[in-house]
This record gives sequence, structure tokens and C-alpha cells, in this order.
Amino acid sequence: MPRVVRLGRAANDNGRLTVWRARLLLIGGAGAVLALAVGEWMLG
Repeated sequence: MPRVVRLGRAANDNGRLTVWRARLLLIGGAGAVLALAVGEWMLG
């Protein structure tokens, strides 16, 4: 009989992207693209 331990979330969901992590990744990517575009505009 397997032991059941409840700590609030499943142990195997570490690979799944949570909503806030996906949003943070999206905002970071958009910020990087914007920074590159502004840098090209200032130097170009």
C-alpha cells in the first residue's frame, strides 16, 4: 500500500509551467526584445 502525503501540490508537477511563471517569462522576453530594439535605434 503506497503512502499518501499531502503537501498542497503534486510532486510530479515541477515540469509544468505555472501561470505566473509563464507570464514572467513572457514579460521578460518582451522586455529583452524591446531593449534590443531601443538599443538598435539609439546606435543605428
